[in-house]
Amino acid sequence: MAGTYDSEQQRMIDRIKCIVFHEARDAGATFINRQWIADKIHRTTRFVSEWWEKSYDQCFADYSNAGPKLKLSQAAQDIIREASDWTEEDFLNLAPSDEFYVWTVRRPNYQNDRVWAKSIEDIEDDERYREIVKNQACIGIFIILTAKKLHWVIKDKGESWTGQYFRDTILMQHVFPFLKDEENVIDPYNVIFVHDKAPCM
Repeated sequence: MAGTYDSEQQRMIDRIKCIVFHEARDAGATFINRQWIADKIHRTTRFVSEWWEKSYDQCFADYSNAGPKLKLSQAAQDIIREASDWTEEDFLNLAPSDEFYVWTVRRPNYQNDRVWAKSIEDIEDDERYREIVKNQACIGIFIILTAKKLHWVIKDKGESWTGQYFRDTILMQHVFPFLKDEENVIDPYNVIFVHDKAPCM
């Protein structure tokens, strides 16, 4: 139940309020309890319980990055360890890639369909109703880039991004020939293909 304008600054203020209200209760304001404070500052009772017995100094620490730390896979740790002494030239041998979709008709996104107007009469008739296209066309695109070139592949119509399609068509027919050509990469023998599903990504 965070406040409407929740920010680190607002959280600091609310932490201080928890302590102040707790001190007021201890000074004789017996009507003050955790629920009363939570209602006043628009926070949960858990937030109040966590903060009302702490010192004021603790309120000013930045807790915005708190939480569980990411645990990297062993493959990612190995890559980081190996790349820790890389130079800028070493990184120029990377060939990252990704695949994405382009919709021929804008994909329905209700957030972007808002129309701002003073009154309903100010909205044009064609903007009042959303048009949804049945079975709208979608173009799948695979891209790979190196320090020298960008290469893209448009997915064949009717094909899916299956592992078989990726291996047989994307990798065998496009990626490997692209990476072996000296016109496309700095060094074909040292190029590193980085797919977005690689453990290090």
